[in-house]
Amino acid sequence: MNPDKSLNLTIDSRIISHLGEALIDNEKIALLELIKNASDADALNCSILIDTGYNSDFGKGRMVIEDDGNGMNPYIIENAFLKIATSFKKNNQKISPKFGRIAQGNKGIGRLALNQLGNHLKLWTKLDLEVIEKEKDLEKKYGEKDISRLIEKTKDTMYSFSINWKDYEKDDTKVEDIKLNLEYSEFVPKKFFSHRKSHGTRIEILGLKGLEFWKKNSIAKELENEVLAFINPYLDEKYNFKVSVNLDGNEFRSELNDKDFVKQTSFSQTHFNFVDGNEKKLFVKVIRNRKYFDSKVASIIKKMNSAYEFDLISTEKEIEEAFEYYQKELSKDERVIDLKSIQSIVNSDPSLKTENFLTFKNPNIEDKSNIDCLYLPGSFSGEIYAYSLASKETITEETRKKLNAILGIKLYRNNFMIYPYGNQSNDWLELGKYNQTQNSIIYKPHTTTGVVRIDGEKNLELLKELTNRQGLVQDNYGTNFLYLMRDIVFKVLARLEANFDDFFEIKNGKELYDYEEGAQCTFANLKFARRSKPIEDAKREVNKVRPTVVSLSEVANNSLFIEPEVATDIEKISKAFERFENSTSRFERQLETKNEQIKQQNDYFEELMPIIGSSIVSETLAHEILRLSVNVQRYCMEIRRRLEKNKDEVIKRSVMSIESDIKFLTRYTSILDTNSYSRRRRYEHCNLLETTKKFLETSPLFSYKNTDVILEVSGEEFETKMILDSYKIALENMVINSTYWLDKFNIDNPRFYIKFIPATRRIEIFDNGIGIDERVRDTLFEPFVTNKPLEEGRGMGLYIVKSLLEEFGATIALSSELNKYDNYYKFVIKFSGE
Repeated sequence: MNPDKSLNLTIDSRIISHLGEALIDNEKIALLELIKNASDADALNCSILIDTGYNSDFGKGRMVIEDDGNGMNPYIIENAFLKIATSFKKNNQKISPKFGRIAQGNKGIGRLALNQLGNHLKLWTKLDLEVIEKEKDLEKKYGEKDISRLIEKTKDTMYSFSINWKDYEKDDTKVEDIKLNLEYSEFVPKKFFSHRKSHGTRIEILGLKGLEFWKKNSIAKELENEVLAFINPYLDEKYNFKVSVNLDGNEFRSELNDKDFVKQTSFSQTHFNFVDGNEKKLFVKVIRNRKYFDSKVASIIKKMNSAYEFDLISTEKEIEEAFEYYQKELSKDERVIDLKSIQSIVNSDPSLKTENFLTFKNPNIEDKSNIDCLYLPGSFSGEIYAYSLASKETITEETRKKLNAILGIKLYRNNFMIYPYGNQSNDWLELGKYNQTQNSIIYKPHTTTGVVRIDGEKNLELLKELTNRQGLVQDNYGTNFLYLMRDIVFKVLARLEANFDDFFEIKNGKELYDYEEGAQCTFANLKFARRSKPIEDAKREVNKVRPTVVSLSEVANNSLFIEPEVATDIEKISKAFERFENSTSRFERQLETKNEQIKQQNDYFEELMPIIGSSIVSETLAHEILRLSVNVQRYCMEIRRRLEKNKDEVIKRSVMSIESDIKFLTRYTSILDTNSYSRRRRYEHCNLLETTKKFLETSPLFSYKNTDVILEVSGEEFETKMILDSYKIALENMVINSTYWLDKFNIDNPRFYIKFIPATRRIEIFDNGIGIDERVRDTLFEPFVTNKPLEEGRGMGLYIVKSLLEEFGATIALSSELNKYDNYYKFVIKFSGE
């Protein structure tokens, strides 16, 4: 028998690269991890320089991250920075020593962001001696008992080391076999750091792995809108942590929002607060500004005037009294929701949904039969601000511009954003869905901004972030927190707003059309009176004047004493009056005709209501499909990683097919989901001919039923700026339309042509079918125009094409050129000169 053998668990050095790719989702998230580290180190400033044109022995591109934080000594470098997945920060630096900041990271994987970003790094660091002097447990945190000795070692010393990540990608190499050299050098003030302080950390990354990522036209805008929004723009000035990013000469700086400006210009603001303790009470308070009342009153007066022909007759005093009532009774609303159990929520508000919450039986309650307690996070709070964009009189262009820059209700932990909650494409509170399925309220995705805070040590433990930093872990606490925000906080404020809107609603509007002249009604404590109808006024005046005109005519015809000139004038007046009377009668008949046309139009719209309803359902469904598509793509990515060494090609091809189909499905679904609109607005410079050929030559859309259509591309290439996804969807719609009709009419040798004409920056798209039916050619780009059977088309395809092209300044028109069937057949897309 062989003797027992002692074994070790070893780790191949390539695990560093694998972990970096798996745990850090993309370059942007990697950058955010480094910003977090700077904050955890008590930095006041963090600057990031990205130079995509820089050349070095390690490849193209350079990034420099510099902060004025606490810095490190050799003990921290070895036991914290260079030890992956260490609990050093969690155990020793949970609260930062200088500013008392709660540490953002505690998994010990943040430095893997450095591997994700580039091929080589060099780090320089200098310890802050002021921090050492305040520290009690020196040995545990700095590896040195004697403070004098520690100061003596570090006061004039800069530490540095380099890592070539390529060394960790070699075969048959263990992590521990790769040695790093820690260098000591004399620290010269105002030499090492651009911030000119005597402490901090500087990291230089060479050979950027995501060079093309940083070169994208859209990334600069993302850095401005998202990376710098990563720091809570509503935090107090005293927190004073600032970030600047310089990407190839374009510099962006984090800025604080003017909270007073947001409060004063918003129409409605909601404050909510849950304090973790025995009471378990959630407080929701809505405050409405005077501007909101002004907007509501202006809207009701305009509607009463234009839609129902009523005038406001309230006196100035009565109007003032109405506003006093609004201020007293409607300016504030409050609700308190008891979160101790499911039953206590129902008791607080029976209309709230509770079936989705995860619960447990409380062992401290004697009667456990009906006590379903919620898994509750620690304390959380926030503010949500809403605006009405309907009227230029109630909101200025400056406010609109500022609002567009801060749209979204963002989630922050200790003043750092948790992605993706609050991105303009992530409606995590489902504001859009509510406004589609319920009566519309002021809190909509495009009119709302705000902040949700989950600060504190308890939430650091309970509300965990996914390892790839793309959301909260959906365990008992993470799941319930999202339900609390969506189904409790938002639903409470939504119902308060719905009740408020109801007060300003014009009740029984159809009945107002039947009110007689002078009849009065009251809405929102304002009095209105039905004005006279112009046609009725005219008829009354005609009836008043007619006897006089008739009398004058009779006198003129029968009197011998009236001069001929006067008699002629009276005759002219009589004829003019007759013409006026006839015009009045004609106008009345035309009005009756118009009313009949309106009635027919209303009947037509009633027929369209099922389609409109289906569209709303489709948009909601599209939102869910997009969400699930992202999940499926993530699952496929994970499966592919696990299959790297698997030889089963059938499984690999199947996974790739799933990914391809999901991308195709996502692209089409995005057009139905208005909340994904901003995802498509990413401008790119494209070689149009090359892009189109590459896209269409692999398209499955040229086969329809039993027809295979041949693609023919001609002309010369030219560059243009566009939203690529929008262009692709537009092209796909054109192909789908052509293949349908080519198959329908059984065209021999079916062809789809695209001709590129750079001189006029246009492309021509046509097929060899019979062309456009003359019955629809004048309204071809309008919605719901089609000559397909109802079950095969809704007439939205070309309307969608036109809308998508207009997003980036392109136009589409039908050429007047005729084909051999004497029909219009050719579409011309013209691109802007940018």
